[in-house]
Amino acid sequence: MKKEADGPQALEDLIRNHGIPVTLKNDNSQMQSSKVWTDICRKFCIKQCFTEPHHPHQNQAERYVGEIKRIVTHVLDRSGAPDEFWALCANYVTYVYNRMAHPMLENTTPYEKCHGYTPDISAILHFSFYDPIYFLDSDGSFPATRERSGRFVSFAENVGDALTYRVYDDSTKRVIARSVVRNVEPPNNRLDVSETPEISRRTPILIGHEELFPDKLLVEIDPLAHTGYPQELEDSKPFIEEHLDDENDRGAEVLEATKDDVDDASRWKIKAILEHREVNPRKTEFLVQFNDDEKSWILLSIIIRSEPLLFSDYALTAHGKRANVFRQKRRQFITQLKQMSQPSTKVFKYGVRVPKNVMEANELDRMEGNTL
Repeated sequence: MKKEADGPQALEDLIRNHGIPVTLKNDNSQMQSSKVWTDICRKFCIKQCFTEPHHPHQNQAERYVGEIKRIVTHVLDRSGAPDEFWALCANYVTYVYNRMAHPMLENTTPYEKCHGYTPDISAILHFSFYDPIYFLDSDGSFPATRERSGRFVSFAENVGDALTYRVYDDSTKRVIARSVVRNVEPPNNRLDVSETPEISRRTPILIGHEELFPDKLLVEIDPLAHTGYPQELEDSKPFIEEHLDDENDRGAEVLEATKDDVDDASRWKIKAILEHREVNPRKTEFLVQFNDDEKSWILLSIIIRSEPLLFSDYALTAHGKRANVFRQKRRQFITQLKQMSQPSTKVFKYGVRVPKNVMEANELDRMEGNTL
């Protein structure tokens, strides 16, 4: 979010992507105690807690926000990335943090604690922040090269497959999502690097782990080798865009570019549900309005799958003989979100407990005395 007023929308995005939290611990800002924020918490039955005025340390997340900022500074120093890339770097750091084992979580990852399954870390192992790369230029034509130069900046979580990345295009100065990406070795000698505009960047600072991190934060096994991230991990993703400097035009440009989809699909995002009609007893359509103000009729199943929050709001005010059906589906949706927000329980099959991951399998072997 680029300004404080975007807070309620960010909370709805959190619910949409990760499920309904049981409790929210807020400070005493006007936004987090506003009617709009409280209405969202009331709608999804989220308990609200507040810190005492002038006691920010009572919110445990504040320490991890500071930790994220500290590590972002180190990564920028070591990669040589410009200061304007701080938001992209914070996105990168929190993504890696959420997929690293944490001793306080019994050597599991925060992602697994939240969603109940072990995350795939394949995407993390290929590039480090601000690595120079080549990516596929789909508009290139024979015999011109079909590669363009850029920088790896983050992971495209909601675009393409698991190995789709956010890439900073050296030519257009925009952040785009691409899956066909490779290292700069071997180099593409047909790319005229002299025509690539220079980016003002800080000089990399080459220092060792012992100088970069306190001993208690050293990582014993570092999957990124030359980056070296501490193991302490907490989901601080809302920090990424929270304090964007409006006077920093370059930072605003880069941050805005991250919100652009590959094919500018944002204009097809549904903005509002206007009305519904019953085509037949088993088929209902909704008249929706997109961001570009175009309107279209869409099936109920598509609405529930793509825009559950908008459907939930519409169900509260709907009238007609289908209104009760909508409210019932809304209750089912809220129940599913609450289940998503809870860690998975123990799994049994035919009366025998089944492990969900390697760590749990080793624990069961230890409990049963298995030595095979």
